[in-house]
Amino acid sequence: ITSFDTTHPLFEHDCSTLGGNSGACIFSKELHRVVGLHIGGHDVESTGVGRANVAIAFALLDGHRAGQIVRDAHV
Repeated sequence: ITSFDTTHPLFEHDCSTLGGNSGACIFSKELHRVVGLHIGGHDVESTGVGRANVAIAFALLDGHRAGQIVRDAHV
């Protein structure tokens, strides 16, 4: 995880991904469990990093609409 904001259920990560990897699990090697779901990438030119991958943080989904979508398995 390269960027995490506890007020928002998304975080940036630096796992290698290719197009079509949306839905892949983000696994924490420290916690030995899945902590998020990869949903895509975006440009971060202002940081000079290039691109960043974005994931949904499972720990922050309780009160968020995305959490309900994950729990119900449909939009």
